[in-house]
Amino acid sequence: MKALLAALRSPAYWRKGFSAGRVISALLASFGGMWLGAEILSFFSPTAGDWLRGQWVAFLVAGTAIAAWQNRPRTRFSCRLAGRDVTIEVRVGDMFALPGAFVIGSNTTFDTELETGLISKRSVQGQFTLAFYDSVKHLDSDLASALVGMASETASAGKIGKTAVYPIGTTIRVAAKSRRAYFLALAEINHHGVAQATFDDLKNSLPKLWDYIATKGGDFGPIVMPVLGSGFSRLPQRRDEIIREIVKSFVAACSSYRPTEALTIVVPFGDFYDHELDLIELEAYVRHVCRYTEYLPPGASGTGKALL
Repeated sequence: MKALLAALRSPAYWRKGFSAGRVISALLASFGGMWLGAEILSFFSPTAGDWLRGQWVAFLVAGTAIAAWQNRPRTRFSCRLAGRDVTIEVRVGDMFALPGAFVIGSNTTFDTELETGLISKRSVQGQFTLAFYDSVKHLDSDLASALVGMASETASAGKIGKTAVYPIGTTIRVAAKSRRAYFLALAEINHHGVAQATFDDLKNSLPKLWDYIATKGGDFGPIVMPVLGSGFSRLPQRRDEIIREIVKSFVAACSSYRPTEALTIVVPFGDFYDHELDLIELEAYVRHVCRYTEYLPPGASGTGKALL
């Protein structure tokens, strides 16, 4: 219901999702059906034909209901990847209310501090920490254990927070309250404590994420992820462009292996309304990619090719 209300409030829905033509068509079809039925009944029984004509209110209600159904806001869609037993879904909602393992966009130093505001409590990482960990210290311990043996560099003097810097795309797995999460190093924290990422950072990190999940993920369950980089990593690209990049990268990875059988990309309610995401146009793109992707043959170089 919350997703439906968010869609109805979205200007994008009223500009692109709602169609006055579909309303008129549904009403005309409803009354056309009533008139045809009345004419047929009148041939056999004039009384029955007159009775049916008197039910115009019921046909008006039916036509209105059909129009409402045909114009219902889209808050989710899914499609299957051709040639692979894989489903890709994009939906509006709360990612932490969905089953599966989470993808959490993090920073190259895997900073976690919430109280000082270094990591915002409103960020995906902040929400995950508050929902699934009893303390930041507990999360820090799990992250440190997962990072053992991974190459890192030392941050320059004056950097706020942790000083061990890991490459963009570094992925590690943690578990809390029986839920798994993959932390992905996507952004760098500057000397002012501000996270910054580029679109190239996103492009370079996604293949590493899929590879880690496919080779070290373990349970092969559903993957639930946000629109990476659209929040506190401050990517300038629109959310629909980021989603397209995530889908292209994931589909390309499926050329060599299946990281998961079900990937869900979740758009928060507020983002869906405030940034006017057009799910109808996005669905057309994702379905096209899912249907017409070309896969490289086994042994070929590269990981696959998704249509642009």
